[in-house]
Amino acid sequence: MVKLKVSYETANLIQSDRDTRIRVANGELPVKPLELLTVLFYLSNDCDIEVRKAAQVRFASLPDHILDRALCSSDTHPRILDFIYRLFPNDLSRIELILKNSSTEKKTLQRIVDNADRKTADLIINNISALKKYPDLAAEIVPDLTGSKSLNEESIADENPILINEPDSGGQQDENESVYKTILGMGISDKIKYAITGNKEARGILVKDPNKLVCGNVMKNPRITESEIVMISASRNVSAEVLRLIAKNKDWVKKYQVQLNLVTNPRVPLSISINLLKHIRKKDLALIAKSSNVPKALATMAKRMLVKQRS
Repeated sequence: MVKLKVSYETANLIQSDRDTRIRVANGELPVKPLELLTVLFYLSNDCDIEVRKAAQVRFASLPDHILDRALCSSDTHPRILDFIYRLFPNDLSRIELILKNSSTEKKTLQRIVDNADRKTADLIINNISALKKYPDLAAEIVPDLTGSKSLNEESIADENPILINEPDSGGQQDENESVYKTILGMGISDKIKYAITGNKEARGILVKDPNKLVCGNVMKNPRITESEIVMISASRNVSAEVLRLIAKNKDWVKKYQVQLNLVTNPRVPLSISINLLKHIRKKDLALIAKSSNVPKALATMAKRMLVKQRS
C-alpha cells in the first residue's frame, strides 16, 4: 500500500463520489498546486476506469516545469517518480533527473536499466553514481563499455500508465514483450499492415514509429478506441502527422479533452491549435494565455479571446 499525504480538504475531494473525482481529475475543481501531482497520481489508480483515464491524461499533459520540479525534489514520493518514468520512458532529460533524485527506488532504476537503449545506457554511465547503492544494477550497464553487454535496440514501453496497476511481471508484460519482438523483426510494409490490424499493444508501439506511413496507419485501425485517442492527443512522443490526423477526424475532435490536448500539445502544428482555440472553455483559455509552455502566438490569441469575451 502506498501512503500519500494531502490536506484534509483535498482528501475529502478525492475520496468523494465518482462525479466529483472525475471533475477533480479534469481540473474542474481546484486543488492546491503543491498537491496536484499527488492527487493526479492517486486518481490515476482509482477503481473507476473513467476517473483513472481522466487523471492519467491530465498528468501526462502537465506543463514541463511542474513535472521537472517534482523530478528534482527529494520530497516527491518514489512511486510518483516511477509513474513519471512510465509516462515518459524515452525522455532522456527526465530519465537523468530521475537518476539523480535520491528518492528514486531500486525498482525504478531497474526499469531504466532493463529498458535502456544505447543513448540511455550512455546517460546511465555518465550518472553511474546514481546506482552506487545498487552495485548489481551498475554492473548490468558498466560492462557495456568493454562490449560484454548487449543492449536492446529500443526500450519496451507502453505509454498507458494503467500498467502501473499491473504486476511487474506476468501475462500482460509477456504479451507486450512478444508484440514488441514481433514488430522489431518486421519490415516497413509489414508494420503498415500490422498498424491497421494490430491489437492495443501493437497500436501503442507503432503509433510512435518514426515512419509516417506506419504511425499514420495506426489511426486507420478500426479497433482504436476513444480513450486511446485521448492519450495519443496528449502525447509528446508521437509525430505531428499523427496529431494532424486526429485533428482531421470529426468524431475524435468533437471530444473536449481531445481539443484541449491538441491545443496544449507543443507537437501540434500551430495552425491546428489556433483553429481549435475557439472551442476551449474560459477557465482553460485563461491558463493557456498565461502558459509559457505553448507557442507565444497561441498564448497571445488566447489573451485576445478572453478580452473579447469580457467586453
